[in-house]
Amino acid sequence: MKDKKNRNVYRFLPCSFFDVEGIESWLSDMALEGYFLEKDGFKVGFAVFEKREPVNLRYRLTVVGNGTRSAADEDRPEWEERIYYKEHGWDYRATYSGFHIYCTADPDAAELHTEPAVQALTFKRLRKQFFGLLIYRIILALLPLYICCVSMLSTMLRMRSWVVILFLACVIWMIADTVREALILRRVHQKLKIGIELERDRDWRKNSRKYTAKEIITTIAAIFLLVGMVLYHVSYKPDRNMQPIEEFEGDIPFATVADFAPNGRYSNDSWGNSNEFKRWSDIIAPVCIVWDEGARVYFDDGGEYGCWLQVEYYEMAAPWLARALVREEKRLNLHGYEFFDIEVSGADYAFIYYDYVLNIVIQDGNRVVHARVSDLGVFTDERFDVDLTEEDYIRIVAEKFLN
Repeated sequence: MKDKKNRNVYRFLPCSFFDVEGIESWLSDMALEGYFLEKDGFKVGFAVFEKREPVNLRYRLTVVGNGTRSAADEDRPEWEERIYYKEHGWDYRATYSGFHIYCTADPDAAELHTEPAVQALTFKRLRKQFFGLLIYRIILALLPLYICCVSMLSTMLRMRSWVVILFLACVIWMIADTVREALILRRVHQKLKIGIELERDRDWRKNSRKYTAKEIITTIAAIFLLVGMVLYHVSYKPDRNMQPIEEFEGDIPFATVADFAPNGRYSNDSWGNSNEFKRWSDIIAPVCIVWDEGARVYFDDGGEYGCWLQVEYYEMAAPWLARALVREEKRLNLHGYEFFDIEVSGADYAFIYYDYVLNIVIQDGNRVVHARVSDLGVFTDERFDVDLTEEDYIRIVAEKFLN
């Protein structure tokens, strides 16, 4: 930004606000360069300055409340405190992040709370307040982390692996950043506790670029976390990128409605979102197919069969990922439905369960198929001439998947 006389200019903070020594030194050096902190000039992550003639100012940070009120309840110091400091040469400028900021141009003005023991008491209270905030932030960050980890593989397949990995990295970064702030506050408190005075002229420039880069990353991470939570909820809504099943190219590696009644005349029964598919690739599963089909089969003797079929098919990057995926599916639904392990010749693992339709899950090597199947009578109250049993559906799904 181009600096102009008597115009406001904005600067990112060069260090954590809990780094009291660094912030005080920075503000004083800014004044020597002709930048005077505006009234209430601290915003989220940056400060607002007014361009003036250079002046030698001392800035001091005091803990909000001085042990009587919490930072959340106090935006400005009490009137008596401001008058008292004003009489001793200190002007109030702003309140930010649990601190009041005062400044003076009088080189003879007495220091504010110079006794380390006094400062240590106020910093102890601030640490207790921040510890509560630290726990709250960690819990808030762990919640989406827990949600993702419980259904890790299915979430990665539904949202894409790189999105989930980046999301988890952002959660870990946010937790680490909060812990880092707590450690800075602890360092200052421990220093005062053992009687060491704060270093008033500390070189804040040493790590300012690293801190600025860290803050930029933290801001991006926070934005991505919000976007990630929105994407997580959106991922459960019907996918608008489905294609008609007539446009599927290549061999279908799983059973379709036509396989359940192969001797009749097949006809799509377009109702709801059926008769669509989606195919994509992911890091952990090079081949992913979602299939949604509703169809009827008419026979020469006038008989009729109707079926609804929904399939998830994955070719995972490794067999252990395929086994982990089916075990995750079983674990997620274990308390809601009754599962039955079944023997399928040639398959590594298979089980079935019912929600309101039959679910067949089979794993073979790195491949997984999850078929949800039922005749259309469940939804239309119709009766059909062909009545396939549970064993029939399992046999047909397994044969097509394994052959």
